[in-house]
Amino acid sequence: MTDPVEKKSSTKEKNDIVKDPEIMGGSARIKGTRIRVSDIAVDYEYRDWSPEEIADQYPTISLSDVYAALEYHHRNKKES
Repeated sequence: MTDPVEKKSSTKEKNDIVKDPEIMGGSARIKGTRIRVSDIAVDYEYRDWSPEEIADQYPTISLSDVYAALEYHHRNKKES
């Protein structure tokens, strides 16, 4: 079931990427976590971690969450 706060005040994106002005300053993040899309992007682009390595670093998210975050980042580079 969806968290009532997220359902009420967030913008849902494809693959459970959400934004809520009351959580993480409105940054795009993986739904149900405080892991921002930008955190995943930094791990991938600057730390040169593979998606599998990123998923291993964040035990509360799945590999598909990592791919969703990377997809969101690439579609919205100016934002994230």
